[in-house]
Amino acid sequence: MPDEKSFDSTFDVNVKGTVFFTEAIIDMIKINGKLLNVSSKMGSVDYCERTDSVAYRMSKSALNMYTKILSNRYKNSIKVASIHPGWVKTTIAERM
Repeated sequence: MPDEKSFDSTFDVNVKGTVFFTEAIIDMIKINGKLLNVSSKMGSVDYCERTDSVAYRMSKSALNMYTKILSNRYKNSIKVASIHPGWVKTTIAERM
């Protein structure tokens, strides 16, 4: 079971922060510009085989959905995509 404080913090950063920052600046992106969200394959429903990192996985899934919504909203003016940069050593996941 995820820790509630960590769960809230993860969603605040990965979802809420991204959404409200993006909505504040998206009109500054020029026609034919690009918007990239840093996501993770851990947010993919198709690739989910493990049961760990509940908040992280769910928040990245939400980010992927937001990216798709933006892609639909701006389909005639800017390119919007989520990218997965690969595994990164952090204090959360020091090894793969």
